[in-house]
Amino acid sequence: MESIRSKDIRPIGELRRNSRKIIQHIRKTRRPVFLTTAGRPDVVMMDAKMFEEYLEAKHLAALLAEGEADIEAGRVRPMRAFLREMKHGKIVSR
Repeated sequence: MESIRSKDIRPIGELRRNSRKIIQHIRKTRRPVFLTTAGRPDVVMMDAKMFEEYLEAKHLAALLAEGEADIEAGRVRPMRAFLREMKHGKIVSR
């Protein structure tokens, strides 16, 4: 994961004064900008494509976590049995 760079942290007042410049920075660098209020993190701005990629990664991480939980709980079966069930249309959810 990429680290946050100081150029990507801006006070919210700068957004009011230089919104176009900040948006250009986001598009050029393909990194989000973190806006602060009273020196504390407040909101994150990113372009729509970056947000879609974030949502896809979050969804994939949730699916992987679900699969890992199944493995830890022993809800698994041999691959050959699964493929046989799939071939004959007899998939059994566990």
